[in-house]
Amino acid sequence: MTTTNDPAVKARKLLILDHPWYGFLSLQLQVTPDETIPTACTNGKTLRYNPAWFGALPIAEQLGVIAHEVEHCALGHLWRMNGRDPEISNIAADHVVNLDLRAAGFRLPEPHYADPRFWGMGFEKVYAVLIAEKAAAKASADSQPEPKGGENGGGGSENSATDQQDGEKGDNSDLGVPSSGVGGPDPANWGEMEPPSADLEEGGTTPAELQNTWEKAVETVTNVATAAGTMSDNLKRTVAETKRTREDLVQTLQQYITSRGSHSYSSPNRRFLHRGIRLPGRMKSAMEAIVIGIDTSGSINGDMLTFFRDKTNEVMLMDEPPENIYVIYCDAEVRRVDHFTDGQIESFNPVGGGGTLFAPFFDYLEKEGITPDVMMILTDLENGGEVLNEPSYPVLWVTPIQSRKDAGPFGETIKVDPYVP
Repeated sequence: MTTTNDPAVKARKLLILDHPWYGFLSLQLQVTPDETIPTACTNGKTLRYNPAWFGALPIAEQLGVIAHEVEHCALGHLWRMNGRDPEISNIAADHVVNLDLRAAGFRLPEPHYADPRFWGMGFEKVYAVLIAEKAAAKASADSQPEPKGGENGGGGSENSATDQQDGEKGDNSDLGVPSSGVGGPDPANWGEMEPPSADLEEGGTTPAELQNTWEKAVETVTNVATAAGTMSDNLKRTVAETKRTREDLVQTLQQYITSRGSHSYSSPNRRFLHRGIRLPGRMKSAMEAIVIGIDTSGSINGDMLTFFRDKTNEVMLMDEPPENIYVIYCDAEVRRVDHFTDGQIESFNPVGGGGTLFAPFFDYLEKEGITPDVMMILTDLENGGEVLNEPSYPVLWVTPIQSRKDAGPFGETIKVDPYVP
């Protein structure tokens, strides 16, 4: 139970005066001291904090801690975790929140995650970068000979290390996590998020109801702050990012991979026969061919390839697929072409690893006389700025969410997150 002497309650009152957007939203949280946790955490309903840790902080950093937890809730990070790795989710969300707070003039406990290369990125994008870097670091470590003299407790990847306010990096072999400190095993990961559980006890609030409550509160407080002129442009951008529609790969592929051919029981659908179900099969697909281009320059990892293959096959199972599926592997030149006629991509077998050029994809199709109903290219869009002529057929560029570029040279582009469960 909180009291008038509770330092967090006092800090919240100051937060309302100094930073109204954060202060009024903090009233959505029940502040509760808890000696069983190392620092602080929130599940969207309560803000629990260790009184010894919190009380030892300067008042300016106490305000930063409360604002930190409030922004996690306001940006929906608790719900956007969506089954992702909880540790890396917390770190990714911390980068986003702490960069915002530092820009707003808050002081934060040291150390903390706030790598400036993530400025302006949303949670999902930062998470995808960290996951990819962790996988690359592990692959690099696995390829090295075992160090002599026991385990290696040395430094971690510079690109994924903690960017502390004084510019120092944390010492760690996974995402720059320091090995010891006040906050427990990772002192930079204070102020953690706890995904709302299905039993939020008091009042019977469900996670969905809690999310809806926060969304309404953020909208109301944002409108008031905007009208009062106290809403910074950066905070407006951050809040707007939470409302952005995140494209669904399956829905997008459905717009491209469709068939309008006739069906007949005389040619039953083979996919269901083993289950004793006899459904009409395709007589003739309206789509003759789709082409899938795979950028093999090294920018597309195994997670992305598996994700794209599974989603593409899922869509083709919804209806009858095209007669032909061509998969072209290319870096600066075409390295391999696979041809499938059974309506499913068995596997991706990338070959290459050099620089990226897109022209060889289209040159190959023209040379072979293939005019696809649609072409989809899986790439990070980094191709050295070559000039391309737009073909007569539709082109869909599929790129990882962490890609720096937002659009292909023509056609439609979709950014996808392969780490959504």
